[in-house]
Amino acid sequence: MGDLTADFDRKEFACSCGCGFDDVDNNFIQRLQWARDNAGIPFKITSGCRCPAHNKKVGGKNTSDHVTGEGADVEVIGSMSRFIIIDAAIRAGFKRIGIGKTFIHLGTNHNNPIEVCWLY
Repeated sequence: MGDLTADFDRKEFACSCGCGFDDVDNNFIQRLQWARDNAGIPFKITSGCRCPAHNKKVGGKNTSDHVTGEGADVEVIGSMSRFIIIDAAIRAGFKRIGIGKTFIHLGTNHNNPIEVCWLY
């Protein structure tokens, strides 16, 4: 059991630079849990919160969902899991979805464009 939701722990979302930034937005994490419940498969977080310095280092935009704690990348194993995650995310109300070869980005930051889907 997670300390944020039934399936997610705060440590999964901590900035990977080691600074300790792990301020996950409550609306985002509840929506992510709903998507995971809809999908019926585990969601492995490959990138959660990012401090501004780490975000810049990895090439993220200043307005990244990761910096506000309103976005995360979920690992994708293949085309079937990609479809399951995207379908569940849309049903959970995600309107910012990025599709990469090995991950799906899900975000809820309404200061960024909504109803968008992009490729990496």
